[in-house]
Amino acid sequence: MTILRAVVVAGVIGAFSNIAAHAAPTFEQYSVAANRDKPAPVNLQSHPKARTFRTNLREGARKGPNFAGHFTIVQWGCGTNCIEGAVVDARNGAVYFPPQLAVIDYWGGPETPNLPALQFRASSELLVIAGRTSVHERLGVLYLRWSETHFDEVQFVSKDEWQELESPRS
Repeated sequence: MTILRAVVVAGVIGAFSNIAAHAAPTFEQYSVAANRDKPAPVNLQSHPKARTFRTNLREGARKGPNFAGHFTIVQWGCGTNCIEGAVVDARNGAVYFPPQLAVIDYWGGPETPNLPALQFRASSELLVIAGRTSVHERLGVLYLRWSETHFDEVQFVSKDEWQELESPRS
């Protein structure tokens, strides 16, 4: 009986550690002070692709910082269930085209009605992408941290793993 209890306890601990390993990062873990100053004009000379998307960049950046303190994520459509975007520094207008925002085939539909393609906050360096990026070919939820000029991957949870963690327990 003691051996059986030990096996059951080990199984329960293993199950919880597996769930903990996939615990989603939170916006609060990557918090920064949000900046509400008037944004600088977009600097179209700061990136070779900036001129191509100048209207989208100007219209998006005009709204002010919405990400990581003093940055603005600007996004636009590129087809059905597809978005792409850039990051604009509201302090100096510099434009960044991180590869993770090049093309996002987002995952949505009836099974995930409350899962937007991009989730971000003005007061956090964390970006959450639900879908498949041109960099990360697998479908799932990708957690990225903005580091002034680029994103660093924090965690990736495949669609199957995410649905298993999010599905109601009976």
